[in-house]
Amino acid sequence: MDKSIFTLGGALWINLVNTTYISNKQKIDILANASSALQWLKENSLLRESDELYLEQKESLDSLIVELQSIRTLCNIILSEITQRGELSLETTNRIKKVVENLQINPTINSKMIN
Repeated sequence: MDKSIFTLGGALWINLVNTTYISNKQKIDILANASSALQWLKENSLLRESDELYLEQKESLDSLIVELQSIRTLCNIILSEITQRGELSLETTNRIKKVVENLQINPTINSKMIN
């Protein structure tokens, strides 16, 4: 697999959206395969050496993949709303807040698209 596909979007969240694509009329999901999911994480500079040891445990990697797929779904919704409406819905804004509430950051969410 051409690993340039892993970073084609430039921004990390768009790279995550791009983990599904169509090739030869078939849907490809990079995150459906553990080794390609790990490769995607490496190509996007999301793995530390200590992470690799942790992710050698199948259940840890499976859990991470499920989480990434969930975030990817949200990123797809964000991209769709921005493209179609130029702003995020209140429901989507609340979903983003819920995802990040356990992170050690304080994001600011603006539902209007900045031009």
